[in-house]
Amino acid sequence: MDVVGINVPGKLKLGTKFLLVVGTVVAVVISSIFVWEYKELEKHIIGGVEKQAEIAFEQIVITRQWSADYGGVYVEKKAGVESNQYLLEIGINPDITDIEGKKYTLKNPALMTREISSYAEARGIHQFHITSLKLINPNNAPDEFERQALEKFENGIKSVSQITIKKGTPVFQYMAPIYVEEACLKCHGHLGYNVGDIAGGISVFVPMQEAYLAIQNTKRNLFFFAAAIILVLEASLYLSIKKMVTKPLEKLTRGAEEIGKGNLDYKLEIEESSDEIGKLAGAFNYMSSKLKKSHEEIKLKAKQIALMRDIDKAILSTMRIDKMVPAIIKKINSVISCDYVHVAILDEKGREFYVIGSSVENKSPISCSKIPFERASQCPVLRDKKPMICGDIAKENPCSMCTFGSKITEEGVRSTLIVPLLAGERTLGLLHLASLTTDAFNEEHMAIAQEIANQLAVALENARLIEELNDAYKKLEENYLDLKEIDRVKTDIIANVSHELRTPLTIVKGFIEIAMEEDDKEERNELLSMCRKALFKQNRIIDDLINVSEFEKKEYKLKFENVDLEHVIQIAKEEIKSYALEKDINIKTSVEESIPDIKADFEALKHAITNLLDNAIKFNRKGGEVVIEARQKGNVIEVCIADTGIGIPKDKIPKLFTPLYQINATTTRKFGGTGMGLAVVKRIIEAHGGKVWVESEEGKGSRFCFTLPIQR
Repeated sequence: MDVVGINVPGKLKLGTKFLLVVGTVVAVVISSIFVWEYKELEKHIIGGVEKQAEIAFEQIVITRQWSADYGGVYVEKKAGVESNQYLLEIGINPDITDIEGKKYTLKNPALMTREISSYAEARGIHQFHITSLKLINPNNAPDEFERQALEKFENGIKSVSQITIKKGTPVFQYMAPIYVEEACLKCHGHLGYNVGDIAGGISVFVPMQEAYLAIQNTKRNLFFFAAAIILVLEASLYLSIKKMVTKPLEKLTRGAEEIGKGNLDYKLEIEESSDEIGKLAGAFNYMSSKLKKSHEEIKLKAKQIALMRDIDKAILSTMRIDKMVPAIIKKINSVISCDYVHVAILDEKGREFYVIGSSVENKSPISCSKIPFERASQCPVLRDKKPMICGDIAKENPCSMCTFGSKITEEGVRSTLIVPLLAGERTLGLLHLASLTTDAFNEEHMAIAQEIANQLAVALENARLIEELNDAYKKLEENYLDLKEIDRVKTDIIANVSHELRTPLTIVKGFIEIAMEEDDKEERNELLSMCRKALFKQNRIIDDLINVSEFEKKEYKLKFENVDLEHVIQIAKEEIKSYALEKDINIKTSVEESIPDIKADFEALKHAITNLLDNAIKFNRKGGEVVIEARQKGNVIEVCIADTGIGIPKDKIPKLFTPLYQINATTTRKFGGTGMGLAVVKRIIEAHGGKVWVESEEGKGSRFCFTLPIQR
């Protein structure tokens, strides 16, 4: 056996590699710590500058507020003091004269802010700049940063900042909005401001020289300190590793080479101690004494591992339980010597186990297709969820409480090994091995059976999950198709409703424009009458939408009173008369004599009949006919409205009374409407305690009927 040592010329030794790795890690960690510390200090310093800017901003805002509250400050107009010309431009005279003849001029808040900034700039401290998007004084015009900041303030941003260069010097620029107060409206009201509006913003400029100097000093000090620590640690690591690791590892290498050559009697010449190297030397010597014995055991295990691999292949080859389980059972027969192997699997409802069995030496499997869960739950393996060996079932039979127990006894079974199939805490079934001899199974068999059971449980659970996933995918696909259809219908409905609401308005607008230019009174009245009809149509569309909404919210209220049904029919007929004439449709009425009054909501009932008439006219043929019939049938009144129109396809009839449903829902359809009319009819009739239906044959017309109870 060839063994290659680690002392190869031209290669780094392990101790050197270890030192390089550990040293690099130490250097990176310490460098990272100091870089982080530097970043934090830098952030803290800049944060302090920003705090100064915020405080300066608040001070100038308070100063402006004080000035604004008192209407500005009048100062004596000495030499060099100029009047604010921009106040004159907005109609405010800034100059006054006292009784002694002294002249004073008004310093408004904006001018005061600018002059305070000049004082601050002269002293080399922070400066201010007031600006706005609505300027009075062009000197206050914003730069690009301030313009963008003002736009952000309008969108809810509270403040912005940046580090920039001003007059060749780095400065921290902080900007926040200022708001319009009551006192501001005197000067700025003409710009359209209201109290609470954002009037503009104030930029505060804080010099950064001292901050940058502090940051650079901190950076330099941290760098030298980190370098010193890294050098000290690297030197200490080198000396320690050489003594405690490198030399002992060289001895371990020589020992490994000897053992690799087959010299299992070789002992390492390292003093055993309590540290890791000493313990490793002791473990190495102990390993050499055990290797010979383990070598034989490994040979025995190799066969079992090969067989377990075959079982894994059987599990992975299919997800169908009825094919997978028999394949695994056949492999178990060759791994563990036994006469029968059975797998009991709990069904999906958890009510009973169904048994898949096999045997060896051409014996028939023990016949027991199903075991009720109530009986099987008495098994200690199911109860405790732990594997169990029974050396002699004549003395102790764990399956005695179920039909399976009597079956195995009849077949001469003397010993069993039972392992639960578990997915977490959930029981999936049992793996049952049986032998015709006593004490056929031991702890080693139990360990193998437990591993097989674990793999089988995972396979069963995966098969169940895949089945559920396939079912869920099918449902998801169905739901997706439904949602696509719903989305398409929604789009068509929105377009149709918008079209139907806009059309009457377009007609009204056109007729009104013509009427305004029409001198003939009769012609003008005719045009206005057409407007009234268009608005009446739109009003019915809106009423339909509102009524369905109220019905859905349970808010629709009926006002019951004694109603003459024939009178309701005549009024509805009269309201729809002009539409019928326009379409050249003849409306006939056939109301049974002495038909009794009913308890109903007059307006709601008229609305329902009008919608049915509108439908009958809309889908009728030119020169067609609509017949209204009303008669008493027992305790109800039956009303039918028949037309000679185009009829309705049979597959569309069940959806006719669905809100917003239309047989043709596209915007290019021949007939108008929102699809709400019949939905309103159905809900009104049902609210009266009646029912509504339709009889239709495509190409021959339709007949809509409803009933109303005579007594309520």
